[in-house]
Amino acid sequence: MNFFSGSVIANGTVQFRQDGTPFGVPVAQEFESRLKPVAGKKVTLGLRPEHIYTQKPAGITTLSPFRAQIEVVEPVGNEIFVYFSTGAGGQFVARIAAENPPKVGTTFDLLIDTSKVHFFDAQTEKSL
Repeated sequence: MNFFSGSVIANGTVQFRQDGTPFGVPVAQEFESRLKPVAGKKVTLGLRPEHIYTQKPAGITTLSPFRAQIEVVEPVGNEIFVYFSTGAGGQFVARIAAENPPKVGTTFDLLIDTSKVHFFDAQTEKSL
């Protein structure tokens, strides 16, 4: 699982913002009531590599785009592991289909399924 350190911001909408980068994710409606009480506090967003996409999959309506710097592309048969950064010094991984892989060294738009994210308290590491 990828872990992004940041905080929850609630100013009309509820969002997660990674520390020190422009990376942010709108919080899916089903998580809003659980996360509003921790607005302004440090949290960790957890995201599995298989919930990051290069193009919109059929039937998923809860996608949020973000820009990623592609660092490594590792073909492993019918899928590819793409290692990327968001500008905070950490490296993250996406597991994508083998068609149209991004090029190493480029900035590329990826999509997150916001209904599949996990939030954890940054201090206790307990699920929110």
